[in-house]
Amino acid sequence: MQTKKFSIKLSRLFAMLLSIIVVILISYNYYKSYSLSYIMLDKIQKEISYNIVNMTTKTLEISSNDVEILSKLNGSSSNILEHQDILINLMLEQLISYSYINSIYIANNQGDFIQIRRYPQLVARVIKKENNKFIDRWYYKNDNLETIDIKTNYTTYNPISRVWYKIANQKDTTFWSEPYIYATVKEVGITVSRVIFDKNSTKTKVAGADITYQRFNQFLKLQSQKISGDIILFDKKQNIIASSFKSHQSITDTIIKLDSNLNSTIINKAYKQYIKGDKSGIVKGDNGIKYLYFFHSFPKSSSQKWEILTLIPEDIILGDIILTIYKTIIISIIILILFIFIVAYLSKKISEPITLLSSQIRSIEHLHLNLNINEDSKITEIKEAQHSLKSLKVALLSFTKYIPVDIVKILMELNQEAKIGGEEKNLAIMFTDIENFTTISENMNPRDVAIELSEYFDKITSVIQRKNGTIDKYIGDAVLAFWGAPKDVNNPILLAVETLVEIHQEINIFNKKRQENNQEMFKTRVSVHYGKTLVGNIGSQNRLNYTVIGDSVNTTARLETINKQYGTYNIISDEVYEHIKDMYEIKYLDSILLKGKTKPTKFYTIVL
Repeated sequence: MQTKKFSIKLSRLFAMLLSIIVVILISYNYYKSYSLSYIMLDKIQKEISYNIVNMTTKTLEISSNDVEILSKLNGSSSNILEHQDILINLMLEQLISYSYINSIYIANNQGDFIQIRRYPQLVARVIKKENNKFIDRWYYKNDNLETIDIKTNYTTYNPISRVWYKIANQKDTTFWSEPYIYATVKEVGITVSRVIFDKNSTKTKVAGADITYQRFNQFLKLQSQKISGDIILFDKKQNIIASSFKSHQSITDTIIKLDSNLNSTIINKAYKQYIKGDKSGIVKGDNGIKYLYFFHSFPKSSSQKWEILTLIPEDIILGDIILTIYKTIIISIIILILFIFIVAYLSKKISEPITLLSSQIRSIEHLHLNLNINEDSKITEIKEAQHSLKSLKVALLSFTKYIPVDIVKILMELNQEAKIGGEEKNLAIMFTDIENFTTISENMNPRDVAIELSEYFDKITSVIQRKNGTIDKYIGDAVLAFWGAPKDVNNPILLAVETLVEIHQEINIFNKKRQENNQEMFKTRVSVHYGKTLVGNIGSQNRLNYTVIGDSVNTTARLETINKQYGTYNIISDEVYEHIKDMYEIKYLDSILLKGKTKPTKFYTIVL
């Protein structure tokens, strides 16, 4: 059935080729014309982006310079009200000189404050702190800068508590705020402020200026007309600073995010692509119209980390391209001659992944699992086979983490199912345990216990595997391992003892790092014994465990617990001692009658 299904799919593919080839030339010409138009528009939008960056940079630089000048008008004196009228007149001249600045102001550490504001009416505002109260005076001006009205009241406005004052007072350089809504005029803008020092280098005052987004909006509107599209300027937090969209220009009292529901669908879609890392591409609006989008960043040298989004209707590119399509229809007939060659080429392309699949299956049979299986075939059956093979590889990788790899290899080589059974062999057995782990873990949350215990097990596991040991299981904070099964190894006792020594070396390094991080040390106690053990598949018909059981396992476990009584961190049995006594410095500890034994058991500790 599979061969028949494959043949049907392949014949459909070849039948479709005839129709596809007819449109290849048309598509090619369409693509080339589209590409050229795209390149041209890309060039235009880059030029526009460059102009926007220049205009914005100059505006901000001038604003920054304006604040710098303001900071020097009153000299180093902290008393900004001493020559109040002169200072107000100078500030008025500054404000009138720069149309895009909405207001400029200066405040000292006592809370005194002078502000010149353009909108909604030209006014000079003076706040003076008297008797722990803030007296607020407003001097309303006419076009000739003459005072026509004065209003006085109390206010809770304290310039010292404002963000522009606080942050500027913490820095020695000019501070640029993020977009926010001005409290009085309810318009979105940004603030530039700078701290002022007296002769003793003490911070005494802060000068600032507010810049509305209206100037930026107007400039973007003019630039967008060149491409018959729209342009958006936004900051690193996706706050829209300025926009040529009509819907944005009508909203002056709200900070709009790039992913806001207030935006059109094309903006939201372009933003999603931007998050994925695509700085240019195509998105489709609700009306079915496609738009090209381009994201352009301000240069790194700029004081602002802003970006520009340009959106251009795709129809601008298409233009007369469709007319050229009809001219290519006649030429497309010639392509039909190439049909036979294409079929031959595709047949080869189909056979190659099948051959590769066969090779990969043979590798998996031998548990060579470090191979990369792609799911990139355009043929349904081949792609399904690649997916199934990849799933099998993942399953086997997971399977080998639960039982020894050698057991899996043996079962696959014999083509047999795992069955209950075992054999008696002389094995070197090891138990490890963490001293006072119960007490340590009581002061930790379960998640931290799991993470730190996993790091600890990684250290021990790597040593055991490096020394050809087989890990039986993890029991709480303990590890049971053995040497000599499922495959025989040379000198299993020596390998187990070498593992004991290297585990202590690894854990000592591990504990030093834990000490540096103010974490409890995982002091490890280890025991090694050698003797006859039943090893094999133990369990039920539906669930097996390749493990060791018997008297030797019990002896090893009891020896490990004796470490606590003798204040040691490793214990070896007499059987192990007899094999390695000339290789290590070993200290005799005692001889006691273990539970279930009829003869005393001698045990020793290796001096590390």
